[in-house]
Parts: sequence; structure tokens; C-alpha cells
Amino acid sequence: MNKINVLHVITQLPGGGVEQSLVDLLPRLNREFFNINVCCTHKRGKLADVIAARGIPVRLIKLKSRWDPLGIYWLVRLMQRAEIKIVHTHMYASSISGIVAAKLAGVPIIITHMHALHEWRTKQRIWIAAKLFNRADKVVAVSNVIKQGLVEKLHLEPQKIVTIHNGIDLNGFSKPVDVDRQKEKLGLEKDELVFGAIGRLVRFKGFSYLLEAVKIINSQLPNFKLVIVGGGELEQELKQKAQALGITDKVIFTGRQDNVLPFLAIFDIMVISSITEGFGIAALEAMAMGKAVVASRVGGIPEVVEDGVSGLLVPPEKPAALAEAIIKLIENPGLRETMGQAGRIRVEKFFSIQRVFEQTVTLYQNLLKTKEAI
Repeated sequence: MNKINVLHVITQLPGGGVEQSLVDLLPRLNREFFNINVCCTHKRGKLADVIAARGIPVRLIKLKSRWDPLGIYWLVRLMQRAEIKIVHTHMYASSISGIVAAKLAGVPIIITHMHALHEWRTKQRIWIAAKLFNRADKVVAVSNVIKQGLVEKLHLEPQKIVTIHNGIDLNGFSKPVDVDRQKEKLGLEKDELVFGAIGRLVRFKGFSYLLEAVKIINSQLPNFKLVIVGGGELEQELKQKAQALGITDKVIFTGRQDNVLPFLAIFDIMVISSITEGFGIAALEAMAMGKAVVASRVGGIPEVVEDGVSGLLVPPEKPAALAEAIIKLIENPGLRETMGQAGRIRVEKFFSIQRVFEQTVTLYQNLLKTKEAI
């Protein structure tokens, strides 16, 4: 059969978990059944070059806003010239522009992909999303919690939504890391227990509560460090908070890192202190490395981490509960090991990139069957 032309529309391709999932998925889709194209609507980002190097065209059509008429015009032209049959949008802003352009271009199949809930910040955004997402053929949710939110907030019909959990390429988490050398680079002792957190330093990630938990842990246990991997708008504020709490000697801020693998390798425990979370790719990455997880019971995280099996789940915004769970795992190395092994098995079974590939191909093929014109 002839390959089907598909265009993925996304705001940009920086180094986040969502974008890395696309780096892993799109080359697989591009091999046999589909010609995959990508269009960024704000800027390219560093992962654009990675995708392009794998044989997938990445174009930039810079929109001044999600309603930019000139930008939408060029999106329409791109879709028409490339004879796109499936438009697959990601994130809120690029989904709005992408759906409008796809409708104007007469694209037969439109899919929009929702990776988070926090983007629906205002009544206006909710109203716009409800109107436009109903025009899509399918809406993909990365967790059942997001699917529920789409039904409750946007009043989408449940049959319009399909849940495809995020996945990761397990091969990337099997590479050996010199743990002692990595610890030395960070000024850590070889026998020092390390628990870590990875993510953008933004409010909804809840790092402030994690620092408060560290103060509690510090009053009970001596030999540990917290390593926070990531950069963002709250970096200085969080450093000041650590100083105010008297725990600067217990916390290492690494700043933004392109490769988190060496840091995951030195973690004894992975901590996710988010207030809200659409899915929780950081939990997947830690589990793929065989690390036990302590995480907030929010959003899609309970779909990833089995409480008491591959990690411990605690209420959000509760430093004492977070500290208690971390202390439990610090004091029980056997439990950490068992949970880490269970997490790796769970990722292999339910959250591999191969599984995402198979579900995405099935989605595309089922929609193509409903369109007699193709």
C-alpha cells in the first residue's frame, strides 16, 4: 500500500519528556506505513535536529499567537502541498492552530494529543478547547485521569477519546554508568545515600514541599543528599528556601541537564513531589533504571506507580508524609531493591515505546478505514 502522509504539529521540541517520547516514536512510525513530517509553531528546539537526523522533515512556521492568520495560512499551505492525510497535534496552543489549519486544508483525519491538565488555566481556554477538540476525529489522552478531565471539563464524548500511555525506549536505560565517578563529580561520598528529583523548576512540580521534607529527614537521619536535576523559573527561589531551612549542605541543584541517565544511576530513590501531573514520565525513567519511587498521588502517577509494589504514593503538598515515605525506603534497602525490580518489570510490560507504537498504528489504521476517500 502507498504510505500515508502524516503531519505532527507541536509548539517546539526542547528536551522534555513529552518531546523525547516523540523522538523515540516518530522514526518507528516512519518506517513502513507512514511518511512522518513535523511542524513546530514557536521554535524548533534542540530535539528537532535529532528527529531530522533520523530522516523526518522538521519545519518551523512561527505563529505570533495560536490565532495568527498568516501563520495558519502557511500551515494550511504546508498541509495541502504535502498532501497530508493525518494531522496529529500536541499541546494546547499548537493544537488550536493545527486543528483550524487542518480543517481549512481539508485534511481527512485530525487527532489531538493531550499530555497535561495544567494548560487549561482559564474558562476561555476550556471553552475554546471544547469547541475545537470536538472537531477532531480522536483525542489522545496520555492517562485515564486526563481522559476523565476531557470528559468533565470539555464535555467530550468518551468514545472520542483514546488513552495511550506514554512509553520509553528501554534500550536507552540499559547503558552502563560509572556510579562512583558520577558521585565524585557531584561531590558525593561513595557510601552516601542519594534521593533525587528530575523536572522543570516550576510551581506545579512541588519542589518546595520536597525541601521541607528534607528538613524533616535531616532531623532524623544523617548520611544522605538530595539531588535536584533541572532548571527553571524557581531555581533561585528554591535555593533561597533551602538556605532558609538550613539544608543547603543536604541539597545539590545541578541545573538543566541534557542527559539524565547518569543522575538516575546514582539515585537510590526517585522522588516526585508534584501538585499535579498529567502522566509522570520521570517515574517511568526511574523505574526503567530499577529505582524505587516515592511520588505524590496525583494525576496519572497512580497509573504508572503501583503503591506498595513499585513505589510509595503520598498525598500532595504534605512534606511530613513525603518525608515518612522517603525515610521508610532509606531504612529498608531490601524494600528499595524489590520495588526497583518490580518497577522495571512494569515498564517492560506496560510502558515500552513499542507498545505506544503499536497503539498509535492501530489508531491511525482504524481512522483510515472510516475514511472511504483515502
